[in-house]
Amino acid sequence: MANTPLQNFISKVKQDGLARNNRFVVGIFADPNSQIMNLGDRGWMRDALLLCDQVQLPGTNFNTSDTRTFGEVRKAPYERLYEDINMSFYVDVDMSVKTFFDFWMNQIQDPVSRNFNYYDNYKSDIVIEVQDIQNKTRYNMMLREAFPKSIGAIQLDYNSKDIMKMSVNFAYKYYDVGSVYKLGEGEQIQYPGSTNTKTDALNSLTNRLKNFAIGSIGAYGVSKIPSITSKLPSIKF
Repeated sequence: MANTPLQNFISKVKQDGLARNNRFVVGIFADPNSQIMNLGDRGWMRDALLLCDQVQLPGTNFNTSDTRTFGEVRKAPYERLYEDINMSFYVDVDMSVKTFFDFWMNQIQDPVSRNFNYYDNYKSDIVIEVQDIQNKTRYNMMLREAFPKSIGAIQLDYNSKDIMKMSVNFAYKYYDVGSVYKLGEGEQIQYPGSTNTKTDALNSLTNRLKNFAIGSIGAYGVSKIPSITSKLPSIKF
């Protein structure tokens, strides 16, 4: 007798499990020529991402136009759109998280001269990894050429004893997606890249390594910094 859809569902969940919303890691790959490097060297970038408690896997959609060749009207896509994402951060007592994003915004536009900086000086790639309960990466998304578009207001209140939090909205050009559904022992997550050869890719990642900051929800985020960066030289292409 064939299994029912309900039995197949239960078997699937027991065998493979389901993804959890609270298992993720966020990382920033700052371009070596970017002025964001200066922010990372001060440790602000590391502090900010370590205290990131919420992030989104962005959605995407197509703009379409009505097309009729013969018969019914069809929707024809002509442009792909990528949604901005929001990140939420706890703010430390030194305010380094707030300072980091204040300075990043100032890299986009000088607050005194009001002149806008060159695009390459403030853009950065952002990686979002989804992990399982064993902290193995099962899915990753890299946001290309991202930068903070807006910083949310922070309400100060004498009557409140809540921990200070702030939200940041990021814009980006597009995203790449990589995934590993059955990650075995010793296997590595595959990061999408624009380079064509493994040598070029490894050289690029090596140059970026010192500017790579990691953040994740939960206390295990601290231990993930060396474990993830150690993966970079053995990335598959």
